[in-house]
Order: sequence, then structure tokens, then C-alpha cells
Amino acid sequence: MNRKQFLRTGLLLTTGAVLRVQAQDKPATAATPPAPAVPDRGPPIDTALVREFVVAGPNNLPKVKELFSTNPALLNACWDWGGGDFETALGGAAHHGAARHC
Repeated sequence: MNRKQFLRTGLLLTTGAVLRVQAQDKPATAATPPAPAVPDRGPPIDTALVREFVVAGPNNLPKVKELFSTNPALLNACWDWGGGDFETALGGAAHHGAARHC
């Protein structure tokens, strides 16, 4: 047996032993817990409305208040400017230094 064969054989034997030990550690009667229920989040928010809210965030507080009063879910909405650059209205206001208006 050469070195390569020895290593392969040893690896296969070790892997088999580990798998047998892991299988023995599991109780035979353990049931898999049910998956958690996914909460109903309602219908998605219109993308044009999300963009309008995020654009207004840094410099148009009256518009932000108006849009938020009609759809409070906009608070956590974010817009993807491309390339993974996601932004919320609050994040945009903080980024542009307009958070003092809030």
C-alpha cells in the first residue's frame, strides 16, 4: 500500500466511524420540531411609493410625514439604488445630514 492509498483508506475509515458515532448519539424517538410559522406581512408596498418616501427622507419632512401617515409600513421600507446600495428614508436623512429636521 502506498502513501496515497493509506491516506484515502484512513480517511474513509475515520469518516465512517464519525458518522456511526453521530448516528448513535441521536435518540431514536426524537422528532424533528415543526418549522416556525411565517408571519403574514400583508401585500408588498408599491415600489414607486417606497422610492418617493426614501427620496423625500433627506430633505422633505412634510412629504415624509404625509406618506408615513397614510402608510406606516414605509418606516422600514428601503430602496436599492443599485449594486446592493440599499437606503431607508431615515438612513438617507442621516447620511445627508438632514436628521436634525426630525
